[in-house]
Amino acid sequence: MTWYNVQLFFLMLVAVFIGLFIGCRLRAWWEPQDAERRNVFKGLSNAFSGGAAKLSSGADAVKDKAADAKADAAKAKAAAEAKAKSEAKKASDAAKKAKDEAAAKAKAAADAAKKKAADAKDKAADAAKSATAKVKDEAKAVAKSATTKVKDLTDEEAAERLAALPEDATPEQKADAVGARPAGLVSPDAGGADDLKRIRGIGKVNEKKLNDLGIYHFRQVAAWTGPETRWVGTFLAFAGRIEREDWIGQAKVLAEGGDTDFSKRVDDGDVPTSKG
Repeated sequence: MTWYNVQLFFLMLVAVFIGLFIGCRLRAWWEPQDAERRNVFKGLSNAFSGGAAKLSSGADAVKDKAADAKADAAKAKAAAEAKAKSEAKKASDAAKKAKDEAAAKAKAAADAAKKKAADAKDKAADAAKSATAKVKDEAKAVAKSATTKVKDLTDEEAAERLAALPEDATPEQKADAVGARPAGLVSPDAGGADDLKRIRGIGKVNEKKLNDLGIYHFRQVAAWTGPETRWVGTFLAFAGRIEREDWIGQAKVLAEGGDTDFSKRVDDGDVPTSKG
């Protein structure tokens, strides 16, 4: 073995011893450090496990909250749909009620209009019937007056005829027994009826009765004959008054557009019974 080899061997031994020494020192240092690192790693592992557990718990809580939120959303949706359905039903019911009320009002209005039209038709028919009957009665009276020669009776003769009538004889029957009914008009002239109250002796009541007989104008009164005068006087239940108050003479003046003292008083409003 050469010196070089001896030196090399010696260096190798030194290196082994140094390595052993360093290894022992490293081991002495490493073991406590390793335990500490294991504790740190264990702490980290525990912390990680706890964090993971917390994360899992938080995730579960979030999941639960999400489920609750979903359930609340479903409830809110169902409530909104129910409310919308209820409002729609209310609106539909209100519309139907309004439609029914409108239909009922329209039907009532139509029925009222129909009834009114029927009433108007009936009134028109009654008026036409009444007018026709009145025309017939007046025509009959005119024909009777024209064809029947009625004697201008004396007061005694008229009294005898009236005495011969039954006690329940009507004013018209009494008048027919002693005179001739004057011809009347269906209605007054277009200008309207004359104010017969301007004749002394004719008040509101007698004017109405004369109008009912178809006597509306001064010219009609002015044209009465003796039998017609007696007929009207008897019908009005004051025989002889027409002659005494000279209705015919007054009517002739008024028919010609003149005035009498009495008519002037009436025009001035000085005769209470002739007002209205």
